[in-house]
Amino acid sequence: MFFFVMLKTKRFASPKLLAVYLSMTFAIVFILYSLPTSAAQTPGPTNVQNYENPSYGIKIQYPKDWTASTSAIPVYNGIIGFYPPLKNFTDIPSASVSLLVTTYAPTISLDGYTKTYLSTLEQQGIKIDESNPNTLAGKPGHRITYSPTNQETPNAPVNLKVMETWTVIDNKVYLVSFNADTQKFATNLPTVQQMIDSLQIQPPPA
Repeated sequence: MFFFVMLKTKRFASPKLLAVYLSMTFAIVFILYSLPTSAAQTPGPTNVQNYENPSYGIKIQYPKDWTASTSAIPVYNGIIGFYPPLKNFTDIPSASVSLLVTTYAPTISLDGYTKTYLSTLEQQGIKIDESNPNTLAGKPGHRITYSPTNQETPNAPVNLKVMETWTVIDNKVYLVSFNADTQKFATNLPTVQQMIDSLQIQPPPA
């Protein structure tokens, strides 16, 4: 945006008064020109796209160059999986993000599910690296990170690191699982965290 200021010929009582007039005029123009436009302040999310599942009331954003698929989810409670692009024909996915929803007959508490799940992992010999309260979709939740042993993933072509974040709403557990090659975990984490932060959960009426 450009501003053109036209000054009419006037007679000033003194050069000092003229200098003050010019200074104020250019100061106003500078301030107006320096104000950022709304477009510059709020750029549109051009590098992401939306995934929605009305059946579960789920919305999440993921990078446009990632693939959303249900074909590679082996578990019954898997809703959707997201995978980064492959670099060549022989490349394998270096990371994946899966969204799982598990329904229980009675209402389950966040604390009860967390204690049971951590106990189950420990019984399988899995060492938890981190375990802390967290939030998911603006609701109280929990997050853990761990590295499965070779016994749990004997056919895995890479050494995996897993981060899981969950919350509980009524009788459903909503869990986001991030799995990645140990060497590429930190590289993918910022993108995955943005995906997790974008998650919205609005369970449909029963």
